[in-house]
Amino acid sequence: MSYKIYEAYRVEGISTLLELKDWVENLRPLAQARMLEVLRKLSEQIADPDQHPAQSYFKKIFCSEDLWTDHLEPKLEIVFIPSRGGCLVLPYSNRCYKYSELLLQLGASYWGWWNNSDPDEDCPEEEWDQRESDWREAMDDNAGVPAEIGFTITVIPEYFPLPQLIYPNGSKG
Repeated sequence: MSYKIYEAYRVEGISTLLELKDWVENLRPLAQARMLEVLRKLSEQIADPDQHPAQSYFKKIFCSEDLWTDHLEPKLEIVFIPSRGGCLVLPYSNRCYKYSELLLQLGASYWGWWNNSDPDEDCPEEEWDQRESDWREAMDDNAGVPAEIGFTITVIPEYFPLPQLIYPNGSKG
């Protein structure tokens, strides 16, 4: 079976649900801040067409629910797969938010692995072998679907309450 696990991480030292809950609670405010930073930059591009010629494109994105979902949806879901001494982590999100940087900031290690082409040149052979062992054990040649062998936590929901976060007191002025 061919594996292509590119966007994957490993978090050491998580062996209980309480430890996992604490880790996710540390991630959530960082992810919310990142989401707001990206959306603020995009809204500035919409507001100033002279400085940002792509204004009409961004206006379309914000004004169309379909485009919002496809391009700017802030959702972040993570599949956690228990593994010896920690968890394997598969984040699912829109890449423009760069949530993966936050995972590294919280101590996760990049743990991608694939067997359909050459190994990662930047990875020592011993670590590459450990990644293979971890993913083969986790995925089991009979399973292969992360959501069926791990569990998913929604860190940022699909329809995040932006107005409440931007205007916490209900005031828009």
